[in-house]
Amino acid sequence: MVIDENEARLRVRYPLNCEKRRNYKFDIAAVGCDGSYSNTVPVHITVTDVNEFAPVFSQAAYVRSVDEGKIYDEIVRVEATDRDCTPRYGDVCKYEILNDGDRSQPFTIDNEGVIRNTEQLEYDKSHNHILSVVAYDCGMMQSAPVMVTIKVNKPCRAGWKGLAERVDYAPGTGPLALFPAARLEACSSDERCPGVTRIQAAVTLQASRAGVACDRDTYTLHSQRTICGLDAKTVDLLPSPGVGNEWAKSLKPDSGRDGEQMFEFDGESTSAVVPESILQHSLGSTFSISTWMRHAPPPDHDKHRKEHVLCLADDHKMNRHHYALFVRNCRLILLLRRDFGEGDLNIFRPAEWRWKLPEVCDNEWHHYAVNVRFPNVDLFVDGEPYRAPDGRGPEVIDDWPLHPAHGLNTTLVVGACWQGTYPSGALSQHSSLEFSLITSVESSLI
Repeated sequence: MVIDENEARLRVRYPLNCEKRRNYKFDIAAVGCDGSYSNTVPVHITVTDVNEFAPVFSQAAYVRSVDEGKIYDEIVRVEATDRDCTPRYGDVCKYEILNDGDRSQPFTIDNEGVIRNTEQLEYDKSHNHILSVVAYDCGMMQSAPVMVTIKVNKPCRAGWKGLAERVDYAPGTGPLALFPAARLEACSSDERCPGVTRIQAAVTLQASRAGVACDRDTYTLHSQRTICGLDAKTVDLLPSPGVGNEWAKSLKPDSGRDGEQMFEFDGESTSAVVPESILQHSLGSTFSISTWMRHAPPPDHDKHRKEHVLCLADDHKMNRHHYALFVRNCRLILLLRRDFGEGDLNIFRPAEWRWKLPEVCDNEWHHYAVNVRFPNVDLFVDGEPYRAPDGRGPEVIDDWPLHPAHGLNTTLVVGACWQGTYPSGALSQHSSLEFSLITSVESSLI
């Protein structure tokens, strides 16, 4: 304190700090030369604040994760404080996202430090969004920037992963795994998808006609037979009508892919009598019959109607069926009657094999192969040996061998069966036939 004759001046001994102490209060009294005191006078001193401190964020960095496709009211809230002692300079009044000239960032921040997105985020566009955020006190002093990282979670899209778009296979190289890297993403960790307890998948070949049953093949069916070394004894019973195949002129082929011939049998006007010069009528005890066939149930659902693929019967007087492959009541049936010269006439032998399988009446193309090594008969459907659901084999019916009949020959027909008892001896349809066959009905001696 400096004292003059008529006044006293109050000075500070050291600089005052508002942040340490903002107010001072004390009393002042005058002291006379004789040591007496005057009345006291109260003194109040308020330290004026200056904006000497910038805001400081409460965290060194912020990291948050969000799901794509959502608009969030609040992704993250940042917070900064200021050490200045008065609201004018000690309060934070504004937050700002520094864009460095990039105005495409889909985020905004309010004066409370809440960051939200202004549009849906997409993982494929950007996995991470890195923002630089600053705070301002009410005196507009800017803080140092803080980094805010917003990670976009990779979405879980349920479905198959790792499926090759193309599979190359060289004939004769053995089995090839089609999808060795395949996996099913079921999103079991996603709260929107319940836990998966069972998965079932099926691989199917998309084809509406037998001619395109394997529409990735680059060779026609006839070319495949040549390349794959088909048994030279194989006989095609549905050739393309033309020179040398005049007996097939009644057939009505439909052109498939690459000129493949398909034939539709209606049970009324389409059938073919096969000359014995094409195929010996006696097949012996070892042979196979294979065919592509698409078949639907008869419109009237007649369970007793026979629809013949192949039939060998007496040519006149009698109406005995020696062997036949036909469909009845959605069952594929092979009839094979032993000739009188092939066994004891008094011994029952297997004569009819009946397979009940859904493929026969699903109106889709399937390949059937019947391999006979009498008395054993095996059926293959689409290349796989047929196994009944109950594990049992086909129903087998025994019968007597055919008795000798002198002066009778046989007639082999595709798509129908010869009625030898007709007075005219003409061909008639034993029943309607409503399926189509590709040119692969074969009978081969093994």
